[in-house]
Parts: sequence; C-alpha cells; structure tokens
Amino acid sequence: MVAASDDLELTLTATVGDGTRLTLQKRIPVRKVDRRGGDRFRFLEPDRLSTDQIVIRDKNRRNDPIGLARSAYPLYGGGSYLVVIRPQQADATKIELQDVPGAIFVREYGYDKEDGGWKFEIDVLFNELLIRSERLIYRVIIKDGKEGRLTGEIHLTLIPPALKRWKFAIAVGVAATVQGAAALTRLVLNPDVSAEEVFGNFSLTQQYPVLLLFSIPLVWLATTVFDRLQYRLRS
Repeated sequence: MVAASDDLELTLTATVGDGTRLTLQKRIPVRKVDRRGGDRFRFLEPDRLSTDQIVIRDKNRRNDPIGLARSAYPLYGGGSYLVVIRPQQADATKIELQDVPGAIFVREYGYDKEDGGWKFEIDVLFNELLIRSERLIYRVIIKDGKEGRLTGEIHLTLIPPALKRWKFAIAVGVAATVQGAAALTRLVLNPDVSAEEVFGNFSLTQQYPVLLLFSIPLVWLATTVFDRLQYRLRS
C-alpha cells in the first residue's frame, strides 16, 4: 500500500465459524519521511571503489608499456614489471598494492613525481601450465586515513613461462618420440628395402609408429590449443 494522505483508515472484516462477521476500524497516522542528508547512492558507482589510471611496463623489454587484452593486462611467468597507479583523487596520500600469494610478489617504490603516481615493481612467480585470470587489489588512502580509504582492482592474465609447455611436452612425449625414432631407424636400415622404397611406398597403416617421432611438437600444440580454449570459456 502507498499512503497518499495524512491518516490511513483501515477497515478489517473477519468471518468466524458460525457465520458471524466482525468488523474493526482503525486510524493510523502517517508520518512524513525525514529527508536524508548527503549525496544519494548512484547505481553501479559505489563510494568505496576507486577508478584510477594504471600503467604497466615490461622491465625485460626496455620498460615498454603493456596494452590491455580482453580487459586485462597479459603478464608472463618469470617476468618483472613496473606498475604505476595515478589516483584520480587529488587528496590521496598513499597507495598500498597487495601481493598475490604464490603468483605475484610486490615491491613498493613510493611516489614518483615524473610518472605522477605511486610506483611498484612486481615479480610474476606464476609457473603453472594453463593461463589463469588474477586481480591485483590496491588501497588508496585519503588524507592520512582520516577520511577512509578506497579500493581498486587491476585485472591480469597470467601466462605460463615460454618454456613451460615445451618442458611439459618433452616430459610427456619423450617415450613416444624414442619409439618413433627406433621405428624409423629400423625402417631405414632394413637391408631388404631401399631408401626409395621406404619413402615411395610409405604406408600409414603399417609404418604408423614412425609418426610417434613428432609426439613432442604435437603435445605442445595440443596443450596450447586446449589452454586458449579453456581460458576463453572461463572468461
């Protein structure tokens, strides 16, 4: 019900077991709503969320800036990066960037006048096989903390080190590769078959063990394709 008058008149009617009808009338005074002070909450703009300018540079590539890919910064395992956070609040006095246990280690440099923001160096310790999404959480302290603090997020895409998939492919496919090399050696060194006959009359149904020689690159390719697919499905 919406009260549109100063007082609200309620009439309640009930019927008991023998058919008798009872009626009750009651007047309820409607008070005026006290107006709240301060700014109203704006949808999708919470007061404690900070939106700042973020710059990430690759230390291994002459501090080249890293661009966003699918709304996240791609970082490689084993790499070192510089993170500059330029707060939008003019009264910000400090920024605290949190570690990601087991994945990212943060070192603080403090405020940098040349970059116009707080600078951090991060080491990516990520050494898993598949790509993973992660977030760096930071806090913006305003006026020495007297007026509270704001929270911000930096979305990242953690990519395995360059050699991680090759090591996995070698570990998985080395046995099959040895079998393929042995099959190829027996086929080539067979005194009853010439080299022209080997390659000219190659039959996949009979000499299929030779294909095991390519197990390592095939495992690497399958792992890479699966990794990209699972990351797209999860994100």
